[in-house]
Amino acid sequence: MQSVKKMKEILSRLRQKRYSLEKRSERVGKMLPASMLLRKRTKEGRFEKAEYPGKGVCAYLTYLEGGVTRHRYVRKDNLKETMIVTENYRKFSKMMAEVRSLNGEVVRVLEELGEARKAEVKKYVKKRVKGNGAKKRAKRG
Repeated sequence: MQSVKKMKEILSRLRQKRYSLEKRSERVGKMLPASMLLRKRTKEGRFEKAEYPGKGVCAYLTYLEGGVTRHRYVRKDNLKETMIVTENYRKFSKMMAEVRSLNGEVVRVLEELGEARKAEVKKYVKKRVKGNGAKKRAKRG
């Protein structure tokens, strides 16, 4: 078990990191809770996944609506803006996942800190009770 002072330092760093992530996530900008799917038609007429928009590449917006996954075609003139807002949402989601992870770490450190403080109190109480009992017996005898 680590010392109380060290745990307080760890807790402070975790809280600072969480705060900075929360502030960065506020500045992400316009978001669209969806992802982009880029497909390219093969010679056989089937579609395969494409890495970047270009000639022959179709873009689809994938989102969840009422528990069902939906795909919508994105026109080429809206493609750039749609890619930006979906990327913003992806960044935001990643930051929030990290914030949730940090919250778990903060809770774990707080529990360790509480256990360490309980142990310190128990040591103090045992010492005081033991000392008080000896003094009382000495006065009686």
